[in-house]
Amino acid sequence: MDSLELKNEEIRKSESVGFIYSSLKLFQADLFLTRDRLVLKLKKGNFRLFGNLFRFGKKGFNLMLEDIVRIEQGVNGWQRNVLEITDKANNKYRLMVRRYLDWENALKPAIS
Repeated sequence: MDSLELKNEEIRKSESVGFIYSSLKLFQADLFLTRDRLVLKLKKGNFRLFGNLFRFGKKGFNLMLEDIVRIEQGVNGWQRNVLEITDKANNKYRLMVRRYLDWENALKPAIS
């Protein structure tokens, strides 16, 4: 089974988000929170135009909630609804969400 599949899992929260890959790359994606993990699936349209230029091979990420160390509100230009997630390996994921506080309230109890 693909680690990004969500078969037979209860989805507690989901949203279409912007995945801030770098200062020049923003990918449209879907973010899902389940009981045990946080899953980001990049939308297919991201690869058709730029896939060959950037050689971006990932299709998203699959984070176990127990691996999340920190959740913070970040800033990207004028946008303040940036969810920043840091895992145990010190990888940082930056996501533009509609309402930061909704995601913080959903994630904080799950990772505590």
